[in-house]
Amino acid sequence: MWKLNNMPLNNQRVKKEAEYFYEFLSLRSLDKGIMADPTVNVPLLGTVPHKASVVQVGFPCLGKQDGVAAFEVNVIVMNSEGNTILQTPQNAIFFKTCQQAECPGGCRNGGFCNERRICECPDGFYGPHCEKALCTPRCMNGGLCVTPGFCICPPGFYGVNCDKANCSTTCFNGGTCFYPGKCICPPGLEGEQCERRYRASLMHALRPAGAGLRQHTPSLKKAGELQDPPESNYIW
Repeated sequence: MWKLNNMPLNNQRVKKEAEYFYEFLSLRSLDKGIMADPTVNVPLLGTVPHKASVVQVGFPCLGKQDGVAAFEVNVIVMNSEGNTILQTPQNAIFFKTCQQAECPGGCRNGGFCNERRICECPDGFYGPHCEKALCTPRCMNGGLCVTPGFCICPPGFYGVNCDKANCSTTCFNGGTCFYPGKCICPPGLEGEQCERRYRASLMHALRPAGAGLRQHTPSLKKAGELQDPPESNYIW
């Protein structure tokens, strides 16, 4: 990696920042049976940004042959007049070791097998073979994450993470559908579609005001005692 950033000449502060340009003169593998040509994530010719940035250079190994590959990377930095002010060493040769390990079952979705024979997965995938996608937020109601951030929803659900229910019936009177065919009803309502008022509430509203008072009924024992005459001490 190289950091490219502008440097004011003679450490003097200038009103307008000077323009600098870069150019990759060489990106070449000398052992293409082991490693392909190096790659960069920026155009081969461009303007150096005023803020510090990082240029990523990749060194892709090829085939299943282990070995050491030689390669060449040559880049220059020029000012607006075309004069070279910075350059990597000319004809400098670098080396990279390629170890082609094989993971049982292979690595999917762009993962690669490291020297420990374990798949290293790219962002958004996980699992022994990088076969599982990671959705954030997670898929709900039985949804299946097939690619990062994308859920396949079961019948009756929809939304980014399958969090919304697609009801076949409509919820009335302010009811909310939370599951296919099921509604959450506001207070005082009931039914699959919140179509009727709560019966207990209706009966309570129709009861007389004094109906809640309990009537006292004497027990059978006491009722019998009241019916029998009191004992007499007279002898006939």
